[in-house]
Amino acid sequence: IFRGSLKRSMNYHKAVRHRRDFRFYDGDEVVFIRQPSSNGVVAGGANLLPQAWREITWSCLNRYDVQQQYADHTSQILELGVMVEEAYDCFSPNPAAILKRMLHVAGVLPNAHTASATQPTTSSQNRLVEAVCKKYDLI
Repeated sequence: IFRGSLKRSMNYHKAVRHRRDFRFYDGDEVVFIRQPSSNGVVAGGANLLPQAWREITWSCLNRYDVQQQYADHTSQILELGVMVEEAYDCFSPNPAAILKRMLHVAGVLPNAHTASATQPTTSSQNRLVEAVCKKYDLI
């Protein structure tokens, strides 16, 4: 799992280009959202929006599929990308606490409790979580 600059990523890819069994997974989902790759991503937001992430990654990994030639498919993937990026923007300031809160609001988790050392969510973050979850029919 790699998280860093595009330049460094390219250097790593060059170093292992002959190793077909070696894959890079992007550790920063917003980088993948803005510039998808065919290698993959480790995305915390996939816990909240699994179907959206499935469709986005499938589209990236199967980029020569006939379905992708249709404008409707491209439009749908772009809309999903906006949704995923908005969710990311919501939880990125405090990923552990906010993502757990989002999963609770969406009904995936029974509570939003985190470890005692985790910075708690603020009231404004809680309002944003509610708004994003309502906007995308997660509640």
